[in-house]
Amino acid sequence: MEKKIITPSSNGKKINLLIAFHLVLFLIGIFFLLPTDDDWGYLVTPKLDGFNFNSFLPNGSYWRPIDAFVGLINDSYPILFPFLNHLLIGSGFLFSIYYLYKILKLLGFAGIPLNVSVSIFIVSPAALGTVLGIDSINQMYSVCFGLIGIYQYLRKKYLLWIIVSILAVFAKENGIVYFVIPPLIGYLNKKSMKDVIKHCLWGGLVIIIYMILRFALQVSSIHIEEDSPYAFTLTRKLTDIVSFVVGSTSVVDFISLIHKPSRNVLIVVLTLFVSALFLFTIFKNKKVINKEILILTFCMVVAASPHLATHFGPMHAYSTIPYFCLIVAFILNKDRSIYEKKLFNYAFILYIITAIAVDWHHWYRTYESSKIGPLMAKECLDKTEGRPQNVLCISFKDEFPRFSSFCVPPRDVFHTGSAVLRETGWTYPKKLKTLIVEKESDIKKAISENEGKYDCIWIQNKYDVTVINKGKGAK
Repeated sequence: MEKKIITPSSNGKKINLLIAFHLVLFLIGIFFLLPTDDDWGYLVTPKLDGFNFNSFLPNGSYWRPIDAFVGLINDSYPILFPFLNHLLIGSGFLFSIYYLYKILKLLGFAGIPLNVSVSIFIVSPAALGTVLGIDSINQMYSVCFGLIGIYQYLRKKYLLWIIVSILAVFAKENGIVYFVIPPLIGYLNKKSMKDVIKHCLWGGLVIIIYMILRFALQVSSIHIEEDSPYAFTLTRKLTDIVSFVVGSTSVVDFISLIHKPSRNVLIVVLTLFVSALFLFTIFKNKKVINKEILILTFCMVVAASPHLATHFGPMHAYSTIPYFCLIVAFILNKDRSIYEKKLFNYAFILYIITAIAVDWHHWYRTYESSKIGPLMAKECLDKTEGRPQNVLCISFKDEFPRFSSFCVPPRDVFHTGSAVLRETGWTYPKKLKTLIVEKESDIKKAISENEGKYDCIWIQNKYDVTVINKGKGAK
């Protein structure tokens, strides 16, 4: 009598339905998220003083014409912000899923290795910093165009590979890695080393041309502050490496780990255990670590390298997930006995369910943070008389802890009056000057020095907004 094999396919339909249901709801859910912090001051945001066409040129360490184009649309039609951003990010995620699936098919994967890899990509918490973002169009499309580039390279459409890799770079600077990674993936698909080297040289030539254009068109210089997260220190680099490894492969709940008010040791231990159990079932057989796995691991490091050289945050883990998924597919394809065991079946189901729970925890905390902005803005407008055109916003730099774009304190949601601008459709005030004070005692001093110079003064102190209308008292 043949022994019954327990595999993920035994529960395949249920898991696939759960993932599909999660994906649909999650992509609907992102449209409920509103701007916070960086979302207010980036290229893709409507501008109070109108769009600057220098945004299409290299500016310091940035050259992101695709973001500039989105910013031009949002500036022309402010009502679209941030919903256009969410639409583009959601669409980019779906395209990325599709092209990862196509790459896996071209590499000869089917059945369980294919299904497990795509499932991990869809639910991985490593995508949250990008999918839940508003200013993350750059990261989303850098990866999306990169995956399209790999797909075209595997199809021997080399000109298309170069073109979409250029688009990946114009989405975000880290897209430069896609002039190198596709030939390495091609080597796994029986490309000769001679072809790999030749095509990497092609990519290198395009990189040189790109760098020459960057320096020739630069409109401002690059300056890094000592206390910037981009500044090099040994502690920061070690933290970046840990964030890269853990963030790219696990389902650890980072909010429960890093955000002090939300810290929950039990959740951290449980999500760490589930991650370790799944990774153990994949990597416990050392015989699966071969040339293919080493090359994919190298690709993963290459994808992370621009961020490891600067700062590796939650958003940046998204650039490395495809290669982790490919590693999993190669291992499962090489050793079928892995997924014939009950332990893998249970570990995989736990991994998926835990990932979905972590995804929704991060969504809820992001939603909870972002909804503060409109409430504070409406309170500010209720207290403001008329339509003032020249406003000073005094903001108190409190000590509320934050974690990335998920747990954002009120000062960064209100963002020195930016939340009010969105409520007015960027119609008023026409001039908004900001003043950030670090001591509450400095607020009165700032008011006395500026009262009468502006149509009104907005004072944001934690969750409270006070308004001083010209010639009248505070409200």
